[in-house]
Amino acid sequence: MYLYCYVYVFLLHVYVFLLLCVCFVFCFVVLFCVLFVSKCVLYYYHRVQTQLQLRKNILSLLLHRAFCRITLIITPTNALI
Repeated sequence: MYLYCYVYVFLLHVYVFLLLCVCFVFCFVVLFCVLFVSKCVLYYYHRVQTQLQLRKNILSLLLHRAFCRITLIITPTNALI
């Protein structure tokens, strides 16, 4: 009679241990997925932001050069007074 109780308690402990292991692995996998997705989103955001910044700098440079050429054409430097 007592042997069955010990076996039952042992199996219960094994079940609880396995359940805790499964929960731990599940939590670890979920945490890994969340961190991986966050990293991917931040990488994408940084890449897009860098591309927009480069486009802004190129556009600013082109506009500055165009404005300088326009002012050189409009203001005569060799004009006779």
